[in-house]
Amino acid sequence: MYNRPPGKTRRDIPFYHDKTEAEFSRDKYENYEQTVRRQLLLHYGEKVTGVYPYAEIEQFILNRIPQEGERKILEIGCGVGKISGVIAAQNPTFQCVGIDFSYQPLRAAHDFLTQGKDLEINGERQGWKNAILPGENLQNLDFILAKAENLPFNDDTFDVLFSCFLLDRVENISATISETHRVLKPGGKLLTVLPQNFQNAEHWQYFFPIEKLLTEMKKNGFTLSATVKNIQITEPLDAAGNAVIWRCKAWQMTKKC
Repeated sequence: MYNRPPGKTRRDIPFYHDKTEAEFSRDKYENYEQTVRRQLLLHYGEKVTGVYPYAEIEQFILNRIPQEGERKILEIGCGVGKISGVIAAQNPTFQCVGIDFSYQPLRAAHDFLTQGKDLEINGERQGWKNAILPGENLQNLDFILAKAENLPFNDDTFDVLFSCFLLDRVENISATISETHRVLKPGGKLLTVLPQNFQNAEHWQYFFPIEKLLTEMKKNGFTLSATVKNIQITEPLDAAGNAVIWRCKAWQMTKKC
């Protein structure tokens, strides 16, 4: 499945990108206390906050995952691994891989979902309670560090590839689209959820509004196989009811055979 060996391994996480110290220091998701703990609270803290803000996104993905056979599923930008974990748990014959550019969320996902380590959800700083979730031992799920623009997989490997909050955050959108096309099998599904919150001024120019991004994907050999869907995500900030709202677009594409 992999087209090259990892450069190194850190705490059982293979590195397929030699992440420099400068890249580590610029990456806010390498701050465990401030950023990763919040992501864990948002994705796994429903019993603490009373809400799972990404439920509609998760259902959008799950509804489009095949429910039979031995499938290979890839999530790019998996973060703390929630949706990949659900897919792996529900489909033990699947081989699931989650990649991310940030090590700290990958470590948290790996320890909790594949190594059986209990997960502490800390909500006290936001006015909620704390909670402990029992760890899982999913043997059909792997987490690796890699760049979306340079995936470490052979051509035509995956049946389904999905990403949430990814394309507007990568350095090179066109290269990322090209790589997703390369590693998908002919006829494979590409599922995308995007808030269009581009991090680069040029990306606003070339890929906004959504029609421009869809055109770029079609140029790379994808066909739109489901109508673009609007999904609004409300991320709770604290027990006082403050929140962040994301207005997302979600769609399904197919790699041409």
